[in-house]
Amino acid sequence: MTFGTIGASGSLGAIAASGAVDVVIGAVTTTRVGTISTTGQNASGSFTIDLSGVTNAVELNLGIGANTIKSGAGNDVITLTGSRTAAAGNDVIQYDATGQGIDDIRNFIAGAAASGGDQIELAVALTTATLKDSEGSAIAAATDVQLSTAFATTGTLAAGDNVIVIAATLGTTAAMLDFLDGIALASAAVASASFVVAWGDGTNTYISIVDALDAGSAGATTLASAGHTLSVATLAQLSNTTAGALVAANFDFI
Repeated sequence: MTFGTIGASGSLGAIAASGAVDVVIGAVTTTRVGTISTTGQNASGSFTIDLSGVTNAVELNLGIGANTIKSGAGNDVITLTGSRTAAAGNDVIQYDATGQGIDDIRNFIAGAAASGGDQIELAVALTTATLKDSEGSAIAAATDVQLSTAFATTGTLAAGDNVIVIAATLGTTAAMLDFLDGIALASAAVASASFVVAWGDGTNTYISIVDALDAGSAGATTLASAGHTLSVATLAQLSNTTAGALVAANFDFI
């Protein structure tokens, strides 16, 4: 079943899907949407919806089918089923813009798709700057994801790293930025860039986009020594997931 754009000036009621059917809903452009539930779907069913035009937070309770959700503009609460088996019901959460609130994603499975892992998909144009890797190269759609070593202490990014994983426990966004300042870049040429960073507070993992929009100092080997002014937009909280458990298959660039 496929539905086109659903537009309304106010609210859209609850949405439910069940059985083995595949459901695709295009862009929803309303102020708010009632609870979305696919808990009645079979493993052979799938559910896809674009919530990027929804202003307020949406609550989603998703079943064992394969789900693809484009995040809305509010602080969405996305509960994935905790009863999935290996390679069944791999879920995808997509982001195409920063500044849309922080989603609470529950029951996210870290690890490869073959073991049931879920995925965060990031549009390369989601920020006003350019997403770049550790060498300052722009990240294009379908670029292979290369995770950094999961840093517990400061270290050096390898050439081509494009998702920075911080395994140290960091209590605040400010602490994350301080930690990031000390990580050595793979190239001294990185300037006017945005970086994908996964970091955690010991209980939850946060997926953030860190902007270093100024040129910085030539020849500097860390963001701090380059004198960059850093800002951060956090897209999602992966509840009860540790950053060090994430693998490259948990991310994709689109």
